[in-house]
Amino acid sequence: MANNKEKPQCVVIAGGIASGRHAFLGNFRHSFALDFPYRKLEDGTKSKRSFVTILSLSPDEVLKIKQLEKLGYRLTLYYLFTGSKLAYYRSFSKSIVNKNNFNENEIEASYSYTYKGLASCIQSFDLVFFLKNFKDLEFVSAYEPKTMKEEELATAIISLKREAEGE
Repeated sequence: MANNKEKPQCVVIAGGIASGRHAFLGNFRHSFALDFPYRKLEDGTKSKRSFVTILSLSPDEVLKIKQLEKLGYRLTLYYLFTGSKLAYYRSFSKSIVNKNNFNENEIEASYSYTYKGLASCIQSFDLVFFLKNFKDLEFVSAYEPKTMKEEELATAIISLKREAEGE
């Protein structure tokens, strides 16, 4: 088996719509994104090289993450917890500035499946970093999911989700 340094890597920056994924990549490209080229998930997988991608962890994306794991990629996740109400206001403001259409149903759907997607694929990642992106960006915790019990990870996800949603 090839050692870890020879395996391609995929750095995933994930969260719901307007959680700050693109800003995170823009601000931390040279550090946490390891200067890997940005690629859409399918294009990155086809390249068989290291890359960074931005996802919302939809059901299709979760399946592709699991395929990357089977292909031997080292997977790192930066997951940004942001409440759906905050995302709604961020997205609404951005739509006014950019003169785009605003779709609140899309935001609701994104926040419905992003947490489910996180829970269903977290064990595929070698390293996971949880961040809160409320008023400021804050690193909360780091995990090695393959060495942990699913219950421990689920508890952490539920706790941060509740905090993000103001529950």
